[in-house]
Amino acid sequence: MKIAGLIVGIFSFVLSLISWLFVALPVVQIVIIVLAIAGIVLSAIAGKKEKSGAATAGLVFSIIATVFATIWFMTCGLCVMCAACELEKAANAAAGALN
Repeated sequence: MKIAGLIVGIFSFVLSLISWLFVALPVVQIVIIVLAIAGIVLSAIAGKKEKSGAATAGLVFSIIATVFATIWFMTCGLCVMCAACELEKAANAAAGALN
């Protein structure tokens, strides 16, 4: 059981590192959030089986990556909504100027 806990801990740490590396890319935020949540779950499982530094580090990095990815996803969504609203206003103004 100790080997399985260590392997799960290392795998959770790898998932958290992958999510940390790509957290700033706005296109893949949903994938990063899913990877980070999977890292949290695997870290919790590894922590129950065998306490290891990799499991603890994976848990911490996954939680931070989840928070940053969620904030980044929400702010990018707000920016897109604001840009779409301004684009619609500009299109309406241009259509009104043509009439």
